[in-house]
Amino acid sequence: MLVGVTLAGSENIGWPIGLGIACWSGILFFLLTKFGLREVVTRSVPQSIKLGLTASIGLFVAVLGFRNAGLVLANAKTNALMLGDFLAPGALVALCGLFLAIALQARRIPGAILWAILFATLVGIPAGVTRLPNHFIDVPHSLTPVLGQIDMLGALNIAFLPFLFVFFASEFFSTMGTTLAVGGKPGCWMKKAICRISIVRLWSTRLPPR
Repeated sequence: MLVGVTLAGSENIGWPIGLGIACWSGILFFLLTKFGLREVVTRSVPQSIKLGLTASIGLFVAVLGFRNAGLVLANAKTNALMLGDFLAPGALVALCGLFLAIALQARRIPGAILWAILFATLVGIPAGVTRLPNHFIDVPHSLTPVLGQIDMLGALNIAFLPFLFVFFASEFFSTMGTTLAVGGKPGCWMKKAICRISIVRLWSTRLPPR
């Protein structure tokens, strides 16, 4: 989305250069992880910020879902969010699925969220929210127009450093927040060989006693 909307659209940067910026960001992220610098940076972050990151990832995903459902809208005048029309078909279907997911999760039914998604999808068909595809099985589009079309050298322009920083910061903090949230689940702390993220040493105070 950042490549397609911000860089190619608003900033008039070609999408091959945008892909190159994203690729260099991934290379930088890999190198920091390979040489252990990512762990050093993560350990230096205060624990209160780590806790905030785990909650912010979930809040960010929730806001995206609410916007797609029409429950919240972007106010162009105040540059902030506002409540949408809760009586719109999309909002009603989303609310039904949300309440069903909460009810099933409260009763500890396995796959509660998946059942709620399936229910909302089926209810959305007669409501005109769910759009059925013309073909359920089809040949994918050709990758020839975009395959290998990446400008790595063009992305090395010093003017693109702010965009590189945005890519890297979003990757770094979203990964750290997700890792800390998932790693905090009971039992995951003990699987050092499986996780291989050195997360056990980040919050050693949360380790259960052996």
